[in-house]
Order: sequence, then C-alpha cells, then structure tokens
Amino acid sequence: MIFWVLVGFILGIASASFWGAYFFTLFIIFLFGLILIALIFPLAAFKKIAPLVVIFFFGFSLGFWRFNLDLPKIDENHLAFYNGQKIVWRGEIISAPEVKITGKNYLVSALEIKNPVDRKIAGRALISMPFYADFKYGDLVEISGSLMSPPVSSGILNYQEYLAGKNIYSQMFDPEAIRLASGRGFSGLAFIYDLRDKINASFQKYLTEPQTSLGLAMFLGEQGLLPISTKTDFNTTGLSHILAISGSNFAIIMSFLSLVLIRLGRVSRRKIFYFLLFFSIFYLAIIGWPPSAVRSAIMILIFILGQMFGRKFNSVRLIVLTACLMLLFQPQLLVFDIGFQLSFLAVFGLCFLPPVLMKFFSFLPNYRFFPFRTYAVTTLSAQIFTIPLIIYYFGNLSLISFLANLLVLPIMPIFFIALLLFAVLIIFLPIFGTILSWPIWVMASYLLFLTKFLSAWPGANLKLGSFSFIWIFVFYFLLIIFFMKQNISRIKIGEIQEIVPEK
Repeated sequence: MIFWVLVGFILGIASASFWGAYFFTLFIIFLFGLILIALIFPLAAFKKIAPLVVIFFFGFSLGFWRFNLDLPKIDENHLAFYNGQKIVWRGEIISAPEVKITGKNYLVSALEIKNPVDRKIAGRALISMPFYADFKYGDLVEISGSLMSPPVSSGILNYQEYLAGKNIYSQMFDPEAIRLASGRGFSGLAFIYDLRDKINASFQKYLTEPQTSLGLAMFLGEQGLLPISTKTDFNTTGLSHILAISGSNFAIIMSFLSLVLIRLGRVSRRKIFYFLLFFSIFYLAIIGWPPSAVRSAIMILIFILGQMFGRKFNSVRLIVLTACLMLLFQPQLLVFDIGFQLSFLAVFGLCFLPPVLMKFFSFLPNYRFFPFRTYAVTTLSAQIFTIPLIIYYFGNLSLISFLANLLVLPIMPIFFIALLLFAVLIIFLPIFGTILSWPIWVMASYLLFLTKFLSAWPGANLKLGSFSFIWIFVFYFLLIIFFMKQNISRIKIGEIQEIVPEK
C-alpha cells in the first residue's frame, strides 16, 4: 500500500511540473478511470483494484500539492518581482562561493530591498562577481545593480529551469557589493566551508594544473576551474560523469570507510551506521549536496539500517523511497535537474540489467583483480538506461563511451580513495602531502591523456540533433515490458550490495 502512495507522489510531482493548473481535470480523469475499471472488471477484481487506485491517487494528490507549495509567489515581497530593474537590496550569502575561470558565483538570500522601495523581501539570487571578490558564507551584503531573470537557455540546456530547481529566480552580474556584517550563518557550516577552502588550497599547493582542477572536480565538485577543452574531451568520450561527485564515487568512500571500521576497528554495525550518517552529512555539506551523491547516501544508509534490524529491501521499493525523500524537500529536482534524472536511471540499469547481460558476456574473463566481465556489464547497464535521456538533452552520442569507461573503471576506486586520504592527511599531517600527491598526479594524468587521446578519434562523437520526447517514452515503455517478461523485479542493487561486508 505504502509503495503505491510513494509512486503516486512521484507521478503527482511530475504531473504538477507540466499541468500545475489542471488538478481538477486530472481528478475528473481519475474518476472516469475508476468508473471504467468498475465496468470492465468483475466485482471481485474491482474490490481488489479500487483500493490501490484510490491510494495511488492519494499519493498523486500529495505530490501535486507538494510541488505547487514549493513554487514561490512572485509579488512585491519577492526578489524576482524586481527582475529587469536596477535595485539596491540586502541579503545573506548562504553557501560557499562557486569559483569559475571568469569569477565567482555567490548564492544570496534576500532580506530587504532599499530602492526603489523599502520593504522586507524573500527569494534567492545568483550573484556573479570578479575573481578577486572575498565574500564568504554568512556575510550580510548590500548589493546594487541590475537584477534580471536567468536566461531560458545556456548552450543546449534550459538554464532558467536548472536554477528554478534550486529555487533561484534572479541573477546579477558584476554588481557593487558592500559587506555590512560577517558570521551570521550557522557556525557548523562556516567551519565546513573553511575546511573546504583549506583542502582546495592544499590541492593547488601539491598538484599542478590541470591535475589540480580534475582532483577538485572529482572530490569537491568544483568544475569551474576546469579548462573548456578538458570538459569537451570528457563529454566526447562519455566520461563527464566522473567530473562530478557521482553516486558511485560516494559509494566507494562509504564502502572504504565501512571496510576500515569493520576489519581494523571491529566496530559494530550500529556504530557504523551513526558514523556513516555523520560523515554523509558532513561530506555532502562540503560538496554542496549534489543529487547523485545524496541519492547514494540515502540508499546506502537505508540499506545498512535494514541490516541492523534484519530487514531486506526490494530494490525498486528502495529506489522509490529514496526518490520520494529527496523530492519531499526539493520537488523541482524531478523535472528540472538532469543530474537527478540520470542518477536514478543509472541505478535502475544497475538494478535490472546485469543478470540479463551476464549471459551475453559470459565469454569475457572475470579475474579477481580485474573483473573485466563485471566492468563491461555494469558499464553497459547504466548506459542503456541513460543514453536515451542524454541524447534528448544533449543531442549527441559518444560512440567510444563504452570503451572509455572500461579503461577508467579499474582505477576509479583507487583514485577516489587516494583523494580522500590526501584531503584528510594534508590537514592533520601535511608531511604526507608530497607523498600522496604523486600517485594522484599519475592517475589524474592518465585520465587526462586517455580522454584527450580517445576524443581525437574520428567519429568519436555522433551529432544527432533534436530528439523527440515521444521516442524516450517509447524506449522506456519497451524496457518495462521487457522486464515484466523477464520477471527480475527483485534483483538486488549491485552498487550497495557489498557496502558493509560481513564479519
């Protein structure tokens, strides 16, 4: 019963994203469908189906209501009301700055507007300032300049919708800004952001470019300093996912910490859960709560919690529960955040496809220290589920993505654990900085060389142009039919199956 409420909640959010003003119409369709079911099915079957339909629509209504509740009321009390005007306003910086090659972006929460009117206001704005700006989290600032709506598109993506998913509806470029006060934010976050700055400085001290920017992108999620040519190479080879804090990278850290605590510390599972919960919140705050990492953290923690109480989770139910928990706090992620969509699709691929593909790749070796067959199957499983959406959004297809991922996957756990150890040890034991920087530099150089080499291959990237959403729907509908016939809905998720090894 609860499962269908959760499914309805997700579909309610999706429907509200497109038809937010037509709930009454959808309610009429629901009633018509219920009557149709009553006419088609026998009374005994109707008595079984009707409660599920009603429960589903209850969840659907909750999702519809939650999405609309999250939408701001744009009036004179909201910052976005003044888009297109030159204004003077005050706000508080509520996150660490996003450092880019062209400057810094600050997320500012509005408190009051001073000109053209004087009143309390709400809302958020993304403020772009020169690279030398030295504002920090918790600063109270007075800003003067032209406020504008985010552009509808930035390249191939709808940038306005992307920012809307983060509840940002205004932008400013190179405004005049004055610090009025400091230290207004939460002291715990201020400590975390200061620690982030120290890690950033240590990477720049011990590594050279572009290895530094690659390490910062993979460990802290800072992609702003990566050269455009490097980003293009990673996109062309289908490896752009490793530039972000992906769910798999987060799972590597959690698995490593669990292994250390169990094998070396002999820590009980209950204590491991609390430690990983604290670490997840701490690390997610450092990297800015990216959806893929949040998804991975929630699924892993629920899985471990289930082990503590002797419960096993069905994979689909775990995925749906995780999505609902995230959408409960940020409902606009579902439609407006591509990372959220691709992350969950990749997990669905890893959940369903490996048992099927293992039969077709049985000829490949699966050595203990190089499980080639496993790498091939997991790579293809994630790609089959995500490629249609990638084509829809980006209009191109990497023809060497499968090969590139096979060449990268073996070193990713080692590379990410090395980044973690480097970031921790250089804070407490700086002497290890030089020692650990060398293997990191070698592995980063390998990734940079590989992407540069493969992206230069003729035909590495196929331009497909626009791609109708109808074909996306057809593709996933056929996948659902295929899995229903295969009857493999209860396969465990490989990504988290071994996250806490048995003693």
